[in-house]
Amino acid sequence: MAISRGIQRLWVKIKLKNNSLNQLGNGKIKSLIVPKTKKLAILILKSKNMKQILKKEGIMKGVMLVCAILALFVSSPAQSQTLFDDFTGPLLDSSKWYGNYVWVTNTSNHLEIGQVITKGKLDMFNHCLGSTLDDNSGTTTCSTRLIIQDGSGITAMQALVQPTALAQGRCSGNDVGTTWIRIGGAFFNGSSVAPLDQTNDVQAHISLSRDANSTDPDGILTIEGVVFRCTSADCGTFVYVTTTGADNPLVLGTIAVKKKVQLSIAYDPANNRFIFTQGKGKKAVQQEIIYTNDLQENFPPYMSNGGSKRLEVRHSLANCSPVPASGWARAYFDNFYTTKEP
Repeated sequence: MAISRGIQRLWVKIKLKNNSLNQLGNGKIKSLIVPKTKKLAILILKSKNMKQILKKEGIMKGVMLVCAILALFVSSPAQSQTLFDDFTGPLLDSSKWYGNYVWVTNTSNHLEIGQVITKGKLDMFNHCLGSTLDDNSGTTTCSTRLIIQDGSGITAMQALVQPTALAQGRCSGNDVGTTWIRIGGAFFNGSSVAPLDQTNDVQAHISLSRDANSTDPDGILTIEGVVFRCTSADCGTFVYVTTTGADNPLVLGTIAVKKKVQLSIAYDPANNRFIFTQGKGKKAVQQEIIYTNDLQENFPPYMSNGGSKRLEVRHSLANCSPVPASGWARAYFDNFYTTKEP
């Protein structure tokens, strides 16, 4: 079913609270709609079998009962989607965010990097260079990050994203590198004991990305979702985590520079998965990555501030000489929503 992760969780809770509703699952429900006003939850029934089940259970009129139960859950601030920031400004709210920049200090590759509110939107940009000291091998990473001050308990994030500029240099001797414009962070630590560093932190991101050696037309980015587990203390190394056999990263489509797209990511621990959505309404594309169920979920992420959940413009640039590879990307972020569990 193409329904939001938040609504799925509500339905699971209803089944657990009332066994008489168990038969309403198993594909009988076609869709659940929760208005943004949160004053009413509407259950749409498109199956005669569904109506017969309701009648047999003595709750034919209980459609409104189901709606009322859903409405109670939806109205709960802990469960509902909340507008975290619409970036009306004039300055970024330091009680919500802090800026963070990542680059390799010994290569002086940091040029223009930062974020500012412009015309009621977050304008985030990043321009940096790869290293010339590594003999045409490997990559150098640099990131502009706007991190949530307290990301603990956040299980879903959504933002309207518009890439506004993209330029990537290439190296003949080391033709690699990628740019990402993304939202995401760490959601839990998969250790069986209390973590001492980021090892086993599980991160998930939904991104607009482009490889420097991409064969796509200029200005085209891939919309992708990814889930990975850190394998080092600083998450400098990682492995992709999935048991579905599906791609990871997975592709949800493409977008051109200057176009807008709504991106969302949701953590669903009850079903060992992350849900990625691009677009909205009937045109939305939604896919999931199911992660291995032998990962423990007893601990929050070790990564700072509740998982360093963030908005980010990031480059991984080829190391080459004598002329360094460059990366330049800029994007608007707007209408950032979060969902927080109790």
